[in-house]
Amino acid sequence: MAELTAEEVQRRRDEIETGKVILHSVAELSEQFGDLLPEAIGALAEWAGPISAIVGVIEMIYETIKASGEEQQGAGYRGIAYGTVWAALDMGVPHHTCSGSTKGPEEDQLDTDAWNKGAGEAAAKVQSDPVARNRVVIRIAHEGGDPGRTVNAIFQELCVKGDNHLLAQLYPSLSWPGPE
Repeated sequence: MAELTAEEVQRRRDEIETGKVILHSVAELSEQFGDLLPEAIGALAEWAGPISAIVGVIEMIYETIKASGEEQQGAGYRGIAYGTVWAALDMGVPHHTCSGSTKGPEEDQLDTDAWNKGAGEAAAKVQSDPVARNRVVIRIAHEGGDPGRTVNAIFQELCVKGDNHLLAQLYPSLSWPGPE
C-alpha cells in the first residue's frame, strides 16, 4: 500500500465515523490504513468511546430484557452481547437453546426466548446502523482483534448497568464464537 497522507488518513477516519464506509471486519480496517493501523485504531478507539457507548446504542433492547425475570435477564444480556458482535462481523444472528435451569424445562424455554430475543434485536440494530457497526468493529480491533473480548465487555457492561453484579460474577468469561 502506498504511504497515506495525513489528509487521506483523516478522510478515511471521517468516512468510518460517519458510517459512509461500513466496516465488516478488522481485516477491512487494516486494508484502509495499512502500516498506519495502530495509530488509526488508537484515534478511532477514542471516537468509538468506552464499551458503554456501544451499550447506549442498544439501550431499548437492554431495557426490555432488564424488565424480565432474573434468569431471563442473564440469558437476554448474553444474547445481546453475542448478537451485537455477530452482526458487526456479518456472522448473521446467533441462536441458542438454553438448558439446565433448576426451575425446569419451562424456565429453559423462557431463557431461550430471552437469549434469542436479545440476540435478534441487537443484531437488527447493529445491522441497520452503520455507525454502531463501525464502533463495534473498532472496539474489536482495539481489543487486539479478539471478538470474544468485546462480547465479554458488552455483557459485563450490561450487568453493571443493570446493577446485577452476581450475574457478572456467574459469567466472568463468555466463550467465542458462541455459547457452549
